[in-house]
Amino acid sequence: MLSYGVNVVNMAIVLPFVAYGVYRLLARGATLTSWRRTAAAAVGGYAGLNAAALCCGIELGIQPALFHDASGAPLYSPYHLSQAVPAMLLAHLVVAGFVEAALTGGVVAYLQRANVPLLQVNHPGVPVDADERAAPKPRLRPAVVAMVVMAVLVLLTPLGLLAHGGAFGEDKPAQLQLGKLGLNAVPTGLAKYTQFWNHTLLGGYGFANGAHPVIAYLVSALLGILVVGTAVFLIVWGLNALASHHAGRQAQAHHASPATPDAPSDA
Repeated sequence: MLSYGVNVVNMAIVLPFVAYGVYRLLARGATLTSWRRTAAAAVGGYAGLNAAALCCGIELGIQPALFHDASGAPLYSPYHLSQAVPAMLLAHLVVAGFVEAALTGGVVAYLQRANVPLLQVNHPGVPVDADERAAPKPRLRPAVVAMVVMAVLVLLTPLGLLAHGGAFGEDKPAQLQLGKLGLNAVPTGLAKYTQFWNHTLLGGYGFANGAHPVIAYLVSALLGILVVGTAVFLIVWGLNALASHHAGRQAQAHHASPATPDAPSDA
């Protein structure tokens, strides 16, 4: 019964509300038949599904600490946050999320062509196309969107402190204590990547000589947030540029179309 309740929270509350919020943010000011609404629906579906997956990973990961016997053996889910969260998010970020995005965007694209009145039921007052729009379409401000994303990342960062071991399951395979899970060896596919991150900038979130670990960790976090914010800024800027180009081509096509001749009047 408890699993039913948390699944209702994840799939009937977290997923649709996050998806709808993202959709409203990205589709603001767009007409019903705009390609931006299709893209917003796809991104919203992707974000909503992964938000629900994150909640599920957290719910599974905290169970060993909350429910265990006198010897410390988990009574229900045996996986800590460091295993549960990455396991849930990997499959959804890489596979299931894109499937959800394709299905959600595809349904909206179909309705835009086959059943616009059905879209109008949930979008009262929204013009169908550019000809019905009286006011210019507002654009997403890249700097604002980037700042919001970076703020969300900063607010979510403390979640990593809840993980057993390294933050967000960043333990090396040798530190995962696989024996407790009944595993005798590190999988071959994982073992060959164990040294990969040792050759990166600020490897291990620290300076090369190991000095000032706290400052190095903060610098790593700041650089990571700035990289993500810059990427979001460029993506939103590119979407705005594409939208402006598309609107310009529509306006040119509208002005280039021949005017409908007036009907002859009666003598």
